[in-house]
Parts: sequence; C-alpha cells; structure tokens
Amino acid sequence: MCHPGSHCLNGELVGLRYHFLLGASPDCLYPFMDFMLPLPLIAVQNLSMQEIIKTFELIEEFGGNLKIKDSETGRSVLLEAANKLARRDEEYAAEFPSFLNWLVKSKRFRINEIDIEEGCSILHFVAFTQHEHLLVAILKKCLELGADPQFEDHEGLNALVYLAKFQSLETLITVMEQIPEFRKQEVLIRAISKTPWTSKQRSYLKEWKKAVLNS
Repeated sequence: MCHPGSHCLNGELVGLRYHFLLGASPDCLYPFMDFMLPLPLIAVQNLSMQEIIKTFELIEEFGGNLKIKDSETGRSVLLEAANKLARRDEEYAAEFPSFLNWLVKSKRFRINEIDIEEGCSILHFVAFTQHEHLLVAILKKCLELGADPQFEDHEGLNALVYLAKFQSLETLITVMEQIPEFRKQEVLIRAISKTPWTSKQRSYLKEWKKAVLNS
C-alpha cells in the first residue's frame, strides 16, 4: 500500500512530498514491518546518509518534528541511527560521524539521551558497530560532542563493558590506546566489575587499571 511511510523507507521524495501536499501529517505514525513508527525513524532503516538528510529536510519543510520518539523504546532518530551501526554497510558507518555532528550541532539533538527500554546511551549502541576499523572515529566524535562514558544502562553496564563483550580483544586494545576517556579510573573499575571473569578482555582491562593506579 502506498503511504508516506513506504515512500520514506525507500527515499522516494516526490511521493512523500505528494502525500504531504494532500494533507498527510509528517508527525503521524506509519507502518514499518510489524510496527508503527514516526517518519524520521523509518528513514534511518535503509537509506544512505545523504538520503536521510534530504528526507529529514523535507519532513521539516512541512512542519514535521525530527525529535519525535518511538513511544515503546523512547529512541529518537539519534539513537536509532546509532543502533543501525550493527547491521548497516561500511559507507553508512563511515558517514555516521558527520551525520551525528549535523544532528547535534544543527538540529540540537541531545547527545546524552537514553532509550527507556534498556537505558542505553549512544555509546552503548555504537559499541555494536560491525565495521571495527571505523569504531574509534565514531566513538571519538560521540565523545567530542559530549557523550558521557560513565552512563550505565538499566543493568549497570557502561559502554566499556559493551565494547569488552561485543568487540574483539584487538579492537578493544585499539580503543583503549586511542581514547583516553575509557581509561578513567571510575570507568575502568565499573567495567571490570561487570565484564565476565574468564574473558581476555577483562584481564586486559585489569592491566589498564594497574597502570592508571600507578600513574
């Protein structure tokens, strides 16, 4: 069925504009798979970054609110876009830092918002990035914009725990060597206490803890 959500999902701006001109609301919920989502959250599912930005500009042109959230998860497009790093292609991940910069600086999104479902911050979602060679650049941009590495989810896990659990030891080593914010004593101690005892990642973090305490 043709509706604003389907045009938004496919980046069909002419069709989306047509529906808006006929009176469709840019702030209503529209079908996406088995869910009903706001248009900005539909746009980040499959489109390229440039297509997402053009779609957002059209939504705003017709008075839509880009900061509208999913009523179930509490995620805005900022968190949903970060969540997609776990499955989107390399081009999407490479362009994510500039897209994030645009959202926070131009559209005034709050970098430290959390979802209500799991209590995850943007750093938690970024930890699932599948393109490991781009992870440091994405994390650095988040931190540059003010993301707090001490934020914990509903289970008391900070983003460093997620990195230790879901990234390889080699990637964790790269992150720790290049990003000093994760070497803060309070971040390290909390992460070590929540990382599985038998993991190589935990042993590695303990070595960093010793270095920090002896510095």
